Amino acid sequence: MFARLLKHEMRATARVIPFVYLVTLCVVGLHAIADLLGHPAILQLTQTLTVLVIAAQMFVTLAILVWRFYKSVCSDEGFLTNLLPVKTSSMLLSKLFVGWFWMILSQILALMGIVYLIGDDLAAKPNGIAERFASAFSMAAESAGLAQNAGWILLILFGAQLLSSLLSLEMIYLAILAGMSPKLRRTGVFGIIAAGVVEYGVLQAAMVGAILTVPLSLRFVIENDKITSMRLLFEQADMFILREMLRSDLADQIPVSIGLGSWVLLPFVILLLFVLLNQFMRRKTHLR
Repeated sequence: MFARLLKHEMRATARVIPFVYLVTLCVVGLHAIADLLGHPAILQLTQTLTVLVIAAQMFVTLAILVWRFYKSVCSDEGFLTNLLPVKTSSMLLSKLFVGWFWMILSQILALMGIVYLIGDDLAAKPNGIAERFASAFSMAAESAGLAQNAGWILLILFGAQLLSSLLSLEMIYLAILAGMSPKLRRTGVFGIIAAGVVEYGVLQAAMVGAILTVPLSLRFVIENDKITSMRLLFEQADMFILREMLRSDLADQIPVSIGLGSWVLLPFVILLLFVLLNQFMRRKTHLR
């Protein structure tokens, strides 16, 4: 039954979202044609248009997913949705997985478009998108002094971005359900916004607390505007900075440490939000 829910949710969202991606690809293709023509005015126009469309497609994708969730859970269609002979958790998982899939695809498409634009500024323009990605990332890594650690840094950032996308989706869905609860329902969209603001504030406070308390950090040493060393430390970020600043042999070096406690907390927050979402949907207090 879960597979059927996934299939139904994918069909419902695939009616519109692929066309948004198609428009984005067409605009990028238009910019590629302008690049071949070499006209400065047209090239500048298509470059600006490409940046706007890349940003717009991410917003439109998220807006479609949010509207789909609200319509299928909180509107008249929500009564039919809650009458299905399936578990609430299965229904919620299907919506989260499909929404997560579209968000990841949207981000990948945006990254490809940005990399293509960055490739225009390279001295030797690569031909394929893979070559442009490799050249653009190598240029950014070398300028920051991260060439030796570029591979695993990219892997960590990619994994964190995947989890952050799922977390953002859960936060928006929870704000909708909380805003449609009996106490906030009469306020309309303002109740949803208020629930989202409170939820965001609590989450940020928890993340900051995790950064300050969890003994896990990423250590940088910056010398001549470049990162000369990097390693993972099992200690709090502020303790590393204090210890390094007291050293006399680091006169020309700047110690930097980023707390990773929020990344450790991230999976647990995602699980907690899923439990809260499941409870809201099971009690059906979001229905009008």
